[in-house]
Amino acid sequence: MTDKNGSDQERREKGQHVWPVHADNTQSNDLTCFRTAFTGQIERWGLYEIVLGNSDEGNISLYQSANQDADVPHILIAAGFHGEEPAGCWGMLNFLRLGSPELFDNIAVSFL
Repeated sequence: MTDKNGSDQERREKGQHVWPVHADNTQSNDLTCFRTAFTGQIERWGLYEIVLGNSDEGNISLYQSANQDADVPHILIAAGFHGEEPAGCWGMLNFLRLGSPELFDNIAVSFL
C-alpha cells in the first residue's frame, strides 16, 4: 500500500514493488483477487487443468484449451516464474479477459 502521500518507498526498499490493478480495484500482490479472476476466465474459456505439482501456495498447473488434438498451431503462454514479479500473470489474465474463446478455432493454447 502507498502512504498518505502516495509513496510506495517502504515497499520498494524491501524489494516488494506493488502497483494498483485498476480493473480489479486492488494491488498487484492480491493473490486472492487474481485467483478468483483467473478461475472465472478458466471457466469462460473452457480450459482444463493439469496439475504438474504443488507447493505451500497451491497447485502448479498447466491449463489447456480442449482442442489440443486439432490440426492447428499450438502456443504456450507462460508467466509467474519469479516470486516478486506478478506482472506476467496479470498480463495473462488481461489477455484472457480481452480475448474471445473463438480464438480456439484457429490455435490450441496452453497457459503455464
